[in-house]
Amino acid sequence: QYENKKVLSVASTMIFTSMSVLLYTQADLWILGLFTSTEEVGIYGVAARLVTLILFPMMAFSAIIPPIMSSLHTSAKYDELRRVVSESTRWILSMAIPIIIIMVLEGKIILKYAYGDKFIDGYTALVILSIGLLIKAGSGMVGVLLQMTGEHKTFMKVTILGGLSNIFLNLLLVPHFGMIGAAFGIGFVIGPA
Repeated sequence: QYENKKVLSVASTMIFTSMSVLLYTQADLWILGLFTSTEEVGIYGVAARLVTLILFPMMAFSAIIPPIMSSLHTSAKYDELRRVVSESTRWILSMAIPIIIIMVLEGKIILKYAYGDKFIDGYTALVILSIGLLIKAGSGMVGVLLQMTGEHKTFMKVTILGGLSNIFLNLLLVPHFGMIGAAFGIGFVIGPA
């Protein structure tokens, strides 16, 4: 009975976390769709998808690092845990920076030749989103750390706050600045990984 309650508690926390992640990863597109043309939503959507390449290093590490974090935390090896978190953050950042540089320097060319001339209009949004993901890469796997050390409720609160902040900023910025406002809205509210 106790284990069932514990499992349900963690599961409900993870459900709210997942809903919040959906909010801060999709709200920009939904709100942009309310205030701008379908064409602008499409251009922004391509830029937003393209920058997900920056997340590849983080995704690779997220398959390896969480069990290590959990094991070290359970064994009370906190110095080793700090070292793993620090090292993985350095690796993620060092692998993300070249991708970001390519996005910033060659983004117009990539958009033009991969998607067409009209998609060059998404370049500024691409740069803003890339800078936001640079900040995320530099933060490392904070969300994973929280989840692997029993702080899943804290992680849920952070993601809910991030989702609500994204909605607020997008509602504030998109009517005046279109896709640039959407990029700023999510670019600097991107929650922990």
